[in-house]
Amino acid sequence: MITIQRYFVPVSGPFLLRRSMRLMVGLVVFGIGIGLMVQSNLGLAPWDVLHQGLAINFGRTTGQWTIIVSFVVLLLWLPIRERYGLGTLINAVMIGLALDATVTVVVIPDSLAVRIALMVAGSIS
Repeated sequence: MITIQRYFVPVSGPFLLRRSMRLMVGLVVFGIGIGLMVQSNLGLAPWDVLHQGLAINFGRTTGQWTIIVSFVVLLLWLPIRERYGLGTLINAVMIGLALDATVTVVVIPDSLAVRIALMVAGSIS
């Protein structure tokens, strides 16, 4: 019989709200950075290349594929009994949502200088 407690790390401890807010802000900034890199059209990290390739070949957005692949990886953790917490699940969702929001708002610029600026900004964040 599968029990949820077996696979999840309990969420507790001092400053839980503060830590959670920092986590959320960090994940959103990370997702925005990936979105800026996508819109720069100058290259991506390997996992993001996978997500973008899946989006191009099978439909959906890069952010949606980020979420899907994240949950597939988490499912692969179950047989090896790797425990994960609420932050891991939030990570899987927030980065993809922030990435899609950024790609929706930021258009691909024509100027190479602006594209380089997007890439640098995305890499820094």
